[in-house]
Amino acid sequence: MFGDSLRLDIAENGIHVATIEPGAVDTELLEHIPDEELQSNVKGYVGSMDALAPEDIARTITFVVTQPPRVDINEVLIRPLDQVQP
Repeated sequence: MFGDSLRLDIAENGIHVATIEPGAVDTELLEHIPDEELQSNVKGYVGSMDALAPEDIARTITFVVTQPPRVDINEVLIRPLDQVQP
């Protein structure tokens, strides 16, 4: 809702706002979860599927920001094919 409100507020200035919502992504950030039990659970969850790679998110962002000025992509939800939980 925040992203859409911001988009409406600044659209007249030609500024685009997009919300990218990634599902499970296999990154080094998993190593920085301070709670060991939570880290183990998250690693297990991400490891249970063919998680997205950082490059998948980068390609999505590139797609969004390279559209013609008339195109306004507001929201992208990108998840691994086999991710069954949000």
